[in-house]
Parts: sequence; C-alpha cells; structure tokens
Amino acid sequence: METTTQLLVAFVLFGEEKVLSMSDSIQFTCPECGKQMNLPADTAGKQGACPGCQKVVTIQPDPPPVLDLEPLLMPAQAPSAPVPLAPPVVEPQIVQPQIVQPGELALPMASSGASASGEKKRFIYMAAGAGGLLLLLVIALLFTGGESGSADAFGRRALAAIQAKDPEQLCELFVEHEDFQWVFERIRSAIDDPLKKIRFEEGRDFPDEESMTRWNDKWRKGVIRFLTRIESGEADLTFEQLENATYLGLLGEVPRRTFEEETGVSYEDVGVITIEEPEIYIGVQGRVFVIEFNEVLVYLNGHWRVSGDLGPRLSFAFDQPLDLDQVKFELVAPGGREVLERVNRYLRDSQGVRQEQEGSIFVNSKVKAASAQMLLFKTPLDTYQLHLDNYPATEVGLQGLREPPSDALGQQKWSGPYLRREIPADPWNGAYQYELVTDPASGAPAYKIWSNGPDQQSGTDDDVIVTSY
Repeated sequence: METTTQLLVAFVLFGEEKVLSMSDSIQFTCPECGKQMNLPADTAGKQGACPGCQKVVTIQPDPPPVLDLEPLLMPAQAPSAPVPLAPPVVEPQIVQPQIVQPGELALPMASSGASASGEKKRFIYMAAGAGGLLLLLVIALLFTGGESGSADAFGRRALAAIQAKDPEQLCELFVEHEDFQWVFERIRSAIDDPLKKIRFEEGRDFPDEESMTRWNDKWRKGVIRFLTRIESGEADLTFEQLENATYLGLLGEVPRRTFEEETGVSYEDVGVITIEEPEIYIGVQGRVFVIEFNEVLVYLNGHWRVSGDLGPRLSFAFDQPLDLDQVKFELVAPGGREVLERVNRYLRDSQGVRQEQEGSIFVNSKVKAASAQMLLFKTPLDTYQLHLDNYPATEVGLQGLREPPSDALGQQKWSGPYLRREIPADPWNGAYQYELVTDPASGAPAYKIWSNGPDQQSGTDDDVIVTSY
C-alpha cells in the first residue's frame, strides 16, 4: 500500500541528532528495547544512544524481511507472522505523526523524564569529548617539554639527539637563515628613530645564504667531531653512560643590554628570548656533567635554537653539592635557581653511588676534563697570536686573554677580551699553568699549558700537559 506520509525519526549519535527520510535510510531494531528506526546508511557499524531506552548500542541494519505492511497502518491488529527463515520480528512501536513547523525538529513522542535523561547523556558525551581533547593537549605539552615556553625543550631535545647518536637531530637545533630574517624584519619595524634604524642596519652583519651555508658546514663538522670523540672513548662519558643520564636542566647567563642601548629595542619586544652561554646539566652515576653550546640560545619564531659554529662540548663539572648562597643569581638566566637546586638534590641522593664508583672510569674523568678545558684555550690563544704576532709572555700567562698588554703598541693591537669568562680553575681547584716556549721542530713561538694534577705539584708524573705543537 502506498502512502505519502514519511516517518521522521531522531537518533542521538555521540551528541548529534540525525533526522532523515525513509527513502535514504536503513532499518534498525534496538536489541535492548526492540524499538525500530530508520537511520542514515552511513551510520551502519557506529554506536549511538537509542531514543527509546537511552542505551548505547551498535547500529547494524536489519536483514530484509518480507512483511505484511497492514499492521503498521492498523494499530488495532496484531502483527502478522514473519516469513520463514527471517529473524523474529519484535512488535514495532508506532510513532504518531507530528506536524513539523518550519525550523522545528520532529522527534518521537517520549515522556519528560526520558527527554531529560537524553539531554543529560548528550551533555555527558560532549563534556567527555572536551575533557579528552584537553587531556591530549596536556599530554602533548608534557612530551614536548613545553616547546613554546621553556628552554628545557631545547635541552631535552639536545640530550635525546646525543643519546640517539643522530647528527641530523643535533644540526636541526642550529639557527636557520629564515629565523634570522624573521627577527631582523621585526626589529626594523620596531625601531622608531630613523638614525638608530640606519645605524642598526649598517652595524649588523645580516647573513645571506652563502654565509649561512658556511655556518651550517662549521656546525655540522663540530657536531660530527663531538659525536666521534664520544664514540672513540676520548670524551668524559661513553654513549652507554649517556643512555642512562638524568636530565637536570639548562643553565645560562642573562643577556647583555648593549643591543637594547644601541637600538632602543629589546629582543623581548619583538618576541625573541635569549640565554647566553647555555649549558645542559646531566647526572651520570652520581656525578654532574655539562654539555656546553657556543654563544647563545635563542627563542625564534616558535622554536629554541642555538647560535654558534663550534658545536657542543661535553665535560665533567663537579660531584659535590654547590653552595647556592655563593651563586650570583642576578647573572643567571631565569629558572637557574631551580636547576641548581635539582642538581644539589641529585648529588645528595647519589652519594652512595659515587662512593661505589671510586676506582672506576671516573678516576680518569678529572684528567680528561682538564685536557678538554686546556684544548679550549687554543682558539683564543691563536687569535691573540694573530693580532699581536706572538703568544702571551710567560709572566702574563692566560690572563693575557682577558686583560690588554701594558705597552701602548700592544694595547693598540689587542682586540680582546678573547675569553668571555674568567680563567677557570682545574678540576682539583688549582690554577692552570702557562709558559711561552719554542716549537722544537720549526723554531716558531709556541706555548705549553698544564695542570699540576691531583697532587698539585708541578713537574710530577700526574701533571696533565697540552702544547701547541
């Protein structure tokens, strides 16, 4: 029998209401309450809340039965028997036709209690969905280390790249040409004084693609050299020890203010954060080591990147807790106190581990640290020699890298300081020794640097010596 009446059914599907016509639907019978409905064909296999019993069920289309349609149009009669081989037919619930006004939604007639229950469940589904999205966001921030807000994101990525022995990951931490262009454009637009803007553009060395390629090559060579030293056993730690390293934090100095004085614009004004001389502190078997990066750590265009062309360095730092009252935290980048407090807790908790490790590889760690530090004097000394045609005199020593000569000609040629920090002590808290010597092979000026070693006596067998030849 033909009829022009269309039965409209609403079905709640994860918080959404679907209204459809019989002409483009599938027949579905709720397995919980027996309610029959017409649903969109694309809902097959999905889950939804039945409007009759409010239970969540899986939507599976009914097999096509051969039915007598008369009972559906004559409510007073009992339903006809199903055709053999067809599944038992549950007596359908008749939905009374409703007049649908423009803009209204036709729903099956239900009690006010069932309607309130459905609204409550829809609210629960929507709240659960929002809560799930929030949870995923929190998890993502935890696993990325808070990339947009904390320098620890850089520190953790750098340590992970080293542990993976992956030079490509380490090279990705280096500043890119696009990052430079981004910050320079922002600085130009922020300078109001035309004279300062001209002086800024004349005084800054804007990198081009060629110069960035050279920098990238230097950085890559430094990274390869760094990983090779660890692989060959020349570093203070092996990759096996680094795999179990405890990340303790990233420490650095506050940036100098000269740029702001010259331009009237601070890096923070243009969305750039800088940390000078970044050092990553890691704990290994009760000792603290540092991974140093040259120059500066910069937050550029949504990422933390390191600027410099020497690559990272790994060295032993200390194995006793620090006296934080002696630390000048006004010179340390924000968050430094928390990092050093974490370092001290690690050292105190690891005291027993350090005692057990005496006589192991850490016996030679201070010797390696002294050698590594003295090798770092090579570049500043070579630059000094290039400017003044000789290395510092013996009586001047390494302090010549920090202070200009006393004579007028030397002061004119001197372009230091060649070391940005004070001359460090050796791992036994003694001073590094220096002597101007002659290269025995060529007769050219040369130098000798040494540490007096554990006994702090010069000329004994435990001295650690580095020469320029």
